[in-house]
Amino acid sequence: MTDLPDSSLRVLWVAPWFSTLGSLWADGLRARGHRAMVVTTPMHFDPPPRHADDLVLEHPWRSRAGLDEFTAARAAVKAFRPHVVVTEIARDPRFLQLARTPRAPVVFTTHDAVPHDGANRVPALRALSTRYFARFGSAEVVFSAAVANQLGPRRHPVHIVGLTSDLQPAMVPTAAPPSERRDFLVVGRLSEYKNLGHVIAGYERHRASPGFRGDRLVVVGAGDPGCVVPDHVEWVNRRFDFGDLVPRLARAKASLCVYSTASQSGVQVVSMHCSTPVVVSDAGGLAEYLPPGEQALGRADVDGLASALDHLADPVVAADAGTRARATYDARYAVDVTSAEWEGVLRRVVQVADVRHLSAP
Repeated sequence: MTDLPDSSLRVLWVAPWFSTLGSLWADGLRARGHRAMVVTTPMHFDPPPRHADDLVLEHPWRSRAGLDEFTAARAAVKAFRPHVVVTEIARDPRFLQLARTPRAPVVFTTHDAVPHDGANRVPALRALSTRYFARFGSAEVVFSAAVANQLGPRRHPVHIVGLTSDLQPAMVPTAAPPSERRDFLVVGRLSEYKNLGHVIAGYERHRASPGFRGDRLVVVGAGDPGCVVPDHVEWVNRRFDFGDLVPRLARAKASLCVYSTASQSGVQVVSMHCSTPVVVSDAGGLAEYLPPGEQALGRADVDGLASALDHLADPVVAADAGTRARATYDARYAVDVTSAEWEGVLRRVVQVADVRHLSAP
């Protein structure tokens, strides 16, 4: 049986990929009276501030330095004695072993039930860890009902938790007034599922309409656009960080997430956090994150996209829609709201584990 107090949990959060999200939720749990240790890597483009309990594995796992880091991390994890572990599916075997080191119940997260497109192949070690946790995990957390419905039957409970944005509190901008609103943005690494050809077609139709007010289409992110990008579309063809992106995103008339496939979208919640309205397709869980009363577009609906751009080209309309987006984010997806959801999931998992321990022969 665990030594679980009435009010406090010790949570080990193993986050090799979604480092910022893990750190934000760990801080949210700490604010609710729990202890949390995050084990991660320095790979995120905007590394979050580190708590004293956090561990960062900086070296490749096949190197001697990486092995030494793992040995020290395993000792620290054992000393921390977590009641429950949250982990991501990862291809680095050190993180799989660290998640199992304390022999505590494991909750694993699944962002995508199926690959977005042909470029989104799953490495063999990551697929192996997926099968392992699907068999031995105590619970699974997903971030949209769409993903939950795609998973199919599981041996363990599946919980839906809202996805928070990656922005650190100090980076969140104030809402831009109508006088500062300009342009429509597509953000993120480009791939087939981003549906950029369709977005450009909708923008071209808007550009030729009476509703056009001179706004550019701006694409921020490297990768394969899958189409010809016209000269009048600005393409920032490189990796970006939030310091560069946020000021521009916060002044946009809309963020366009009109994807052909999706699970949910980090770009969508970051945009809402910046008080920027988001135009989304009906793919996956995108519509689940919209403010009440707003409708998703068909993923091939060029006329619908052009009409949405005509509407949001009015800066007053865009600013009002941005205010509604931020209100929805604060009510449903803010870190304090989603940390409370995580707390509920983790308490249930630990309680079930204790009951099973007591009833074991």
